[in-house]
Amino acid sequence: MATTSTKDGGDHETFLFTDERSGDDTAQGGDSGLESTTSRQVARVTHLIFAIVNPPKVSSMAREALVEWLKLRKEYEEYTKDHCIDGKEDVTAVMKSAKSSFDANVLETLCEVCWGVEQSSVTDDFLLEKIHEITDSFQNQELPGVKELFREELCPTPTLTRE
Repeated sequence: MATTSTKDGGDHETFLFTDERSGDDTAQGGDSGLESTTSRQVARVTHLIFAIVNPPKVSSMAREALVEWLKLRKEYEEYTKDHCIDGKEDVTAVMKSAKSSFDANVLETLCEVCWGVEQSSVTDDFLLEKIHEITDSFQNQELPGVKELFREELCPTPTLTRE
């Protein structure tokens, strides 16, 4: 888009915009916020785009809910890091902690009953470690041995006869 400044005999300037794709000329006066062409008037206003992304909340310690939370947390962290790089902000100042993602009652119950630690001493690394213990386990941390499973479930025939 090319811009040319011209004086109109008055006290304001008119800017002539040429759209390089279509070749249309557009005139814009210094006093008005509208561009005018011979066939139409188009308002050109710059809009800033703000997207507020809140961290996902942990409201249940069910395995499926935690797997979903980890996925959403990863997306949140990636978005926040990209946003901070683009805006030249400090990631640690903008990103919310994993501890703040927990429902207060759930976190209190887990700390007292399951883990036996004080809620105030819990760190993000500790919480993520405990969440990964839950999500990475199979059948409540019990996966039977293959040999034992075959021994109990399969009944081999005593002899095979050939005819």
